[in-house]
Amino acid sequence: MTFLRWLGRALDFLRRLCLNVLFYGLLVALAALWYWAEPASPAVEPGAVLVIDLRGAVVESDPMRALPTDVRGLLRDGRPATRLSDVVAALERAETDPDVAGVEIRTEELETLGLASARTIGRAVDHFRTTTGRPIYAWGGSFTQAQYAAAAHADEISLHPMGSVLFKGLSGSALYWGGLLERLGVGVNVFKAGAYKSAPEVFTRHAPSEDNLEAQKSWIDDAWRGFSDDLAKARGQMPGALDKYLEGLTPALQAGADPAEYAKKAGFVTDLLTSDGFEKKLARRFAEGGDVKRLKRIGHLDYLAARATAERGAPGVAVVLAQGAVASGRGAGISPDELNERIERAAGALGVRALVLRLSSPGGDAIASESIREKLEAVRARGIPVVVSMGDMAASGGYWISLGADRIVADPLTLTGSIGVFSVLPDAAGALEKLDVGAGGYRTGPLADFGSPLHRPNEAERAVLSAGVARTYERFKALAAKSRGRTPEEIEAVAQGRVWTGAQAQKIGLVDRLGDLTDAVKVARQLAGLGDDAPVRYFDAEPSGASALLAGLSARVFAAVAPEAALLGAGAKKGADVLAELGAAGRPLAWTALPEGI
Repeated sequence: MTFLRWLGRALDFLRRLCLNVLFYGLLVALAALWYWAEPASPAVEPGAVLVIDLRGAVVESDPMRALPTDVRGLLRDGRPATRLSDVVAALERAETDPDVAGVEIRTEELETLGLASARTIGRAVDHFRTTTGRPIYAWGGSFTQAQYAAAAHADEISLHPMGSVLFKGLSGSALYWGGLLERLGVGVNVFKAGAYKSAPEVFTRHAPSEDNLEAQKSWIDDAWRGFSDDLAKARGQMPGALDKYLEGLTPALQAGADPAEYAKKAGFVTDLLTSDGFEKKLARRFAEGGDVKRLKRIGHLDYLAARATAERGAPGVAVVLAQGAVASGRGAGISPDELNERIERAAGALGVRALVLRLSSPGGDAIASESIREKLEAVRARGIPVVVSMGDMAASGGYWISLGADRIVADPLTLTGSIGVFSVLPDAAGALEKLDVGAGGYRTGPLADFGSPLHRPNEAERAVLSAGVARTYERFKALAAKSRGRTPEEIEAVAQGRVWTGAQAQKIGLVDRLGDLTDAVKVARQLAGLGDDAPVRYFDAEPSGASALLAGLSARVFAAVAPEAALLGAGAKKGADVLAELGAAGRPLAWTALPEGI
């Protein structure tokens, strides 16, 4: 009987081994098929139109960028993304390429675009047009505010006769769960440093506080003024033209005005054309004999692949891309372990003489942010200049990280600052009372149940949390004072968790200069004593293989069993979700809730 049991186990092991080998072999074969089935990058034909195809969200970092389209679909649940640096690099490379006759900007599938990212695209488009004199065209069935911002700097913007341009302004609106949680008996204990550190309010209040509204008004008004004036300037109009457009929109529509005609009359679109009409317009400009069939196009990613150059050994600048909330571990967002490894790899790469960290983050775990700041300081200690280039946002923990750089460069519409700290500790004591459920047991001391959601924090626990927040806030301010050459009192005056636009931050000394990634690279070259043509190498995050696949599949399962999650936006990490995820660590947070785009 013993031998038979052993034989049965051996046969079962061999059966499972064979099945596993077949299963994983099939996965490898499919991956190879996907890889080899990807078409090679096409050649750039003379007279080609460079197509800037903006899809999904415009992002700083895209770990899935190098994967085949089908695999990306599995890992991202089909959600596309466009890396900002690719758009800029394609336009810059095309400036000296005689085969590129012009540019077409596509925005039909663009979903999210940050304020600073919109300015960066606009600057790159303007530079291409003024440098080359070649035309740039854009068309849309309709334009959202984000889509129009991406197309605004084109020479000509065409709109479908049945379409419209939806300018809506900027908003800091959020859902406030305080009343619901109170009725459910769920308490949220907040410990914070900074009167304007408002992120936890969504769990404790019915509406934003006066301090929150005051801070929002300051940066939102400044951001809208900069954004709307930029759009007006791009269309050859006076500052305030967009506000005037919005003021007249409702009366005009009520009087029976056509939305497309109204946009054209106001000068925000050039002409009204169907998709076929726009194709014919491009053909007349770029195709031989005006034949649509002879119109030659190449997408910006294919163009970059076709024009790729190998300059890895030449002295140059490494650009490390990072985006998302900062949290320990290797989940979504910025992981200090992964990012520090990438910074180290970039700083140690052959020929690298300076490093630029392109950062877009609302912050996160304070200790994780400090780890990244320390890594930047270590790189500087080796004689490698470090510049932080702020994207759409680099606030709270994002600003904390920036304090490790030699120079900080921010876009005028970057959201930054928010020097403040908080901790949140939820408890379900009220809910247990409502349900008549008891909780208790022997404890060796008042901190034995620290972090448990089954009781309200006692005096000892509150003291620990308050001390942690206060100490972290003092550390944050001390680092800012040292980095910016200011006194603690000067930093306190601009801290308190208050958010500033890049333009405001430059005036109060929180950043060194205004500009985008191109400007930051110029600063890095200067600090390293490099020439203006020193090459740039990009270091982006990479997909995490099987774990990424499992994460993508998990997201699909969750979406199937919890359709109500769609109310939060498919795949989006809204404020409450991020805060809940970060708060699970129980550590001080340097994070602020900021809008994801326009």
